[in-house]
This record gives sequence, C-alpha cells and structure tokens, in this order.
Amino acid sequence: MGLGGLAASRADALSALSWLVEAGVDTLVGDAPYPWLAAPAPPVIDAPAEKRAERPASRTERPAPPSADSAEVERRVLAADSLDALKQAAATLRAKPIFADGDPASGVMIIGQDAAPDDDRTGRPFSGPSGALLDRMLAAIGRDRSSVYLTNLYLWRSVGGSLSPEETRLCTLILRRHIEMARPRALLLMGEKPTKALVETDVAITKLRGTWTDLTIAGKALPTLITVNPAYLLRQPAAKALAWADLRAFKSRIDA
Repeated sequence: MGLGGLAASRADALSALSWLVEAGVDTLVGDAPYPWLAAPAPPVIDAPAEKRAERPASRTERPAPPSADSAEVERRVLAADSLDALKQAAATLRAKPIFADGDPASGVMIIGQDAAPDDDRTGRPFSGPSGALLDRMLAAIGRDRSSVYLTNLYLWRSVGGSLSPEETRLCTLILRRHIEMARPRALLLMGEKPTKALVETDVAITKLRGTWTDLTIAGKALPTLITVNPAYLLRQPAAKALAWADLRAFKSRIDA
C-alpha cells in the first residue's frame, strides 16, 4: 500500500512477502494488532521542581522478613512427608507461599522463577499475562493445567528487594523436596533462576535453552529440559519460535 492509501496489486503484495521471507521473517511475533498509523500520544510534561517536591515520596515495597530461622525451616522441610506438610514447612520461611497448581500425579512438572503480582491475587503460580501465555503454550502441545504440575523456585513475590542467599538455598531445598514428592517423569525448567538453582550453572539461559540434562533428585536421574520463562517471551516475542521448538521436544519426550 502506498502513501496515497491505494491498495497494492497482487504482484506488489507477493513481492513484499517474498522480501520478508528473504529477510528471514518466518513467524508472527505479536499476539495482537498494533495501531502503527495512529497519532502519537501527547508528551507528558512533568511538574515544576517546586511541585515535584510537594509529592509524597513513594514507599518501596519490601519482601516480608523470614518467620523462622534457617535451621527450623530446614528441619521442617526434610521432615515433611506429604505435599501439604511441605507447604506448611515453606510457610515457616515466609507466610502464604504460592505453592503449586495442577495435578501432582500428572508426571509432568513445570518450574518457573518466582511469584508475580497476579499470583498474590489468585493464590496460584503463573497467573496474569505470563500465565495466559503459558496456558496457550500448553494448549499447543495438547495439555492444560489439569494435566501438568506447576510451581516456582521462589514461592513468594519479591518487590523492591530480593531474597537473601540463605533464603535462596532454602527455596532450592524446598523445590528439590517438592520434585522428590511429586515424582514427575520429566521436568521443564522455565527461566534462568530455577536452572541456576537446580543445574548449578552460570551459563546464560539463552545459551542453555533447548538442552536436556539429567537432574539427580533423591538418587534418581530425571530428564529435564531447559527453556525460557513466559515472562521473557512477553518482553522478547521474537524468541517464541525457539520456545515452540523447545515445547515440541518436551512433548515428544512426555508423550513417548
């Protein structure tokens, strides 16, 4: 289509598509249309300095402090003999853990990074936009939340701060115990944080994604595929094609 708004001929359209293919464009990267020709929004003019000074300073939200010492948390985690007991043990580290969603008996366990703001509202992991994207990804391989088991490395949301190294160690302990109790046939690690915690590597997730490894849990090797987190795909939609390739590989393993 030219600037005058006249419709392009069929030959022109085919020529444009051919150019896109030659340029390497082989997939759509947006989930919704964008009004590229809409008028730009008016610029936001900030208030004068004296007005800014009148604004109350915003308070940075910090994660709640741990509710028990490390030794007590570790003792309870190791003593837990059921998923419910493990959830209660996690609550001794921080209150109201967003523990899991789905079917622990499904044989398919998917592990993300940490709770999102929408997770606080719903009480389940992978809520909000990233959760909606994950739901579409699962549907693409013939699954849904009722046929997988979802959890995160960090069972709480961390805003304006991060968990300490000791809390990260305890979260990793809780997660390994969680995997041991769920006994999945295959594991999908989504994101850099759970990958670093469980595989113990400093290699960037963009280089690790798409690779399989055997994760040893309670003395048993568990087939584990590494991929990116849905939240990353929302920021980098061009990576969806790579994530789709990972999902197809995962589907082949769990359906075998």
